[in-house]
Amino acid sequence: GRRPKKRRRIGGLRFVQLFLPLFYSSSAVAKVMGDWLRTPHLLWTHLHDTYQTTASFWIASVTPGWMFNLLQGSVLIFEFWAPIWLGLRRLRPYGFAFGMGMHLFIGIMFGPVVWFSFLMMTLLFGAYAPLSLLAPLERLAVRLEKRQGATQTT
Repeated sequence: GRRPKKRRRIGGLRFVQLFLPLFYSSSAVAKVMGDWLRTPHLLWTHLHDTYQTTASFWIASVTPGWMFNLLQGSVLIFEFWAPIWLGLRRLRPYGFAFGMGMHLFIGIMFGPVVWFSFLMMTLLFGAYAPLSLLAPLERLAVRLEKRQGATQTT
C-alpha cells in the first residue's frame, strides 16, 4: 500500500519563535519604565542582595563596577531589539548566542531565578538552535520513537 506522508507539526514551534522576541521586548520596556535607566549599578546591587550566590560574590569581587553597567546596557539592547536579533536569519546566530549566554550568566549569578534561566535556555534552544545542534537530538527522538513503537506492538 501507499505510505502516509510524514507530516510535521510546527505550530507550537512558531508560537515560541514569536513569543520569545515579544517577551524579551516587553521585558526591556518594563526595565526602562522601572529602575534600569535611573540606577546605573542595578545589576551590581542585585548581586549583593537575596539573589547572591557563591559565584556571584566572587565575580562581583573581582570584576570592575563599570562592567556591570556594560552588561546592563547590553541586556537592554538585546531584549529591546530581540525581534530583529532573532527574526533576521543573518543576525539569529548572534542573538541565539547572546541569549544563551545571558541566561547562563543569570542562572549562575542570581540563585533564586536559576530555574527561569533553564526554562528560557530550553525555549531559546528549541526555537532558534542551529540545525547542526538539533540533528543529533532528532536522531535520538527517531530511535526512541521506534523503540516505543516496538514495545507497544508486543
